[in-house]
Amino acid sequence: MDPRFWLEFDYGNKKFDYAVYDVDLMQLLDLIGELEAVALKQDVLIPAVYDMYYKGVRGKKMYIRSDADLMSMFAHFEGRDTIKVWMEDTINPIDLFRLSSELKKVQREVEEKKKGKQKKGLGLRERLRFYNLWAWRFRSST
Repeated sequence: MDPRFWLEFDYGNKKFDYAVYDVDLMQLLDLIGELEAVALKQDVLIPAVYDMYYKGVRGKKMYIRSDADLMSMFAHFEGRDTIKVWMEDTINPIDLFRLSSELKKVQREVEEKKKGKQKKGLGLRERLRFYNLWAWRFRSST
């Protein structure tokens, strides 16, 4: 299945591509969550938080900060194969970056549980048992 759009991201002098297969299923949260991995596969390091924009009518910066902005961009470039999107550093990111990092954390925990991996070190219950045993032996030896 061929992609409906290619998003060409430009961060500084570095560029990477992202394929969009179904515009109707596309959400900004998913895009933010996948961009880091896609950029790394193409040897591009992107910042942890950033602003994204495309150039609209007469070269005006149109920032992508919501799903509605994303859908508006797709509607604006309907019929084209490639959409150029610029990325820039920001100190005031949208809330979706926080949600995306929390979602990644939860997904990693679920994957670890599925694989049966145990956390390194002792849990709280084991530490309390160890401490109580150690304290009991210390008291009985004095």
